[in-house]
Amino acid sequence: MTGAKKRKDALIVFAKAPKEGLCKSRLIPWLGKKGATKIYKKVLEETLHNLSKLKEKEIFIFYTPRGHRSYFSQYARRVFLQRGRGLGQRMFNAFKRVFSMGYERVVLVGSDIPGLTEEITEEAFRVLAEKDLVFGPSEDGGFYLVGMRSPVEGLFEGVPWSSPVTLEVTLKRAKEGGLSVGFSSTLSDLDTIGDYLRLRKRGLI
Repeated sequence: MTGAKKRKDALIVFAKAPKEGLCKSRLIPWLGKKGATKIYKKVLEETLHNLSKLKEKEIFIFYTPRGHRSYFSQYARRVFLQRGRGLGQRMFNAFKRVFSMGYERVVLVGSDIPGLTEEITEEAFRVLAEKDLVFGPSEDGGFYLVGMRSPVEGLFEGVPWSSPVTLEVTLKRAKEGGLSVGFSSTLSDLDTIGDYLRLRKRGLI
């Protein structure tokens, strides 16, 4: 019996390799390449550790850039390179690939979310028992988590990423498709120096 038959739920972690100059570019002017990479690696590894505690969930890591599979293989059995031209296409392709393996509920999360716990992620799967889609809003107007019960074509088309209206536009796409939507907890992701200072003050990094 395969894992896909035993488990109905899958979690996708979207991650960048913690390589200097490739991650947290908006923190580099303040923290330097080494400092930004160190902070990102700490948050990434804490996130992967927390999510490893999830029960009855198959964990997938979709990573970028090419050449870092061995690093991520420490944390999950199923590790794939992200494929697609933009973020929306890469996320949709990841969902499509995982659903093709027979999973019924799939949640995707970012890897730079201090405070993301297994409890918050479990909450998202519970929402999907009743709704077509679930979002975890981030404080900057985007979302750190999105989940669905089947691949939704066009959900991410034309979405302005890293924008105060990222979630708003995505919800509009969901409404246009007649999809029901629920939400999990609101968290702050780590992108800007403002995020860094705020999260540090809260003791999350």
